[in-house]
Amino acid sequence: MSTIVHPQSIVEKGAELDEGVKIGPFCWVGSKVKIAAGTTLYSHVRIEGSTTIGRDNQIESQVCLGGAPQDLSYKGEDTRLEIGDGNVFKECFTAHRASTKEEGVTRIGSHNFFMTYTHVAHDCRIGNHIIAANYAGFPGHVQVFDYANISGLTAVIQHGRVGRYAFMAGGCLMRRDLVPFMAAKGDGDITGPNLVGLKRAGFDSKQLRVCKELYKIFFNKKMTAQKAIEEIKVKYPEDLIAKEFVDFVEASKIGVKR
Repeated sequence: MSTIVHPQSIVEKGAELDEGVKIGPFCWVGSKVKIAAGTTLYSHVRIEGSTTIGRDNQIESQVCLGGAPQDLSYKGEDTRLEIGDGNVFKECFTAHRASTKEEGVTRIGSHNFFMTYTHVAHDCRIGNHIIAANYAGFPGHVQVFDYANISGLTAVIQHGRVGRYAFMAGGCLMRRDLVPFMAAKGDGDITGPNLVGLKRAGFDSKQLRVCKELYKIFFNKKMTAQKAIEEIKVKYPEDLIAKEFVDFVEASKIGVKR
């Protein structure tokens, strides 16, 4: 399978395109960009900086990847953006390279679906199989774990985390970490387990019961977060879901929303 570059696009010398890459009209690919086989740039796509893109990504019109971070401390350092395989980036999606405040890399995993006008800022770590709907925004240093479902017009605070299989309803604003398996709305209010998403993912009845019990203990009982975590550890000493929940809470740097 040959590489196809439309004559009205610009690919700078030094860029690396694998076989099977397709670049439509009016695209611009910088000299430090690497694109793996099967990835398609439809039209009017701009990719710059030290940006690596994996296999079989679909990159639609007006997407901008690898631009300098929106961080006043950035002084032109050679930081990176790394993208995995099988992602869909809809119109006007943006993702920036990292600052130098952490590892110097913004990371986006594989098999994610980013809808129109979604944004991944500098130093973010985005996992796999995530859905981010229109106008969802991830500012600097945000971490989103696998299978999270982010609705439209939502935002996460800088340095915030969204746990695995968590759900943010439309218009939700998370000012603290959103724990795994739970759903949030409005000003980050936790509404209970993400039962629809968990059932679709194949969680069995026992796993769902554990998630419901985690919600009751951590969010409904009138006790401190530390006391609630201690109770969970005693009640579910070997359960993997409970352990993931506890580990997430204990690793929080900005606190979890309760």
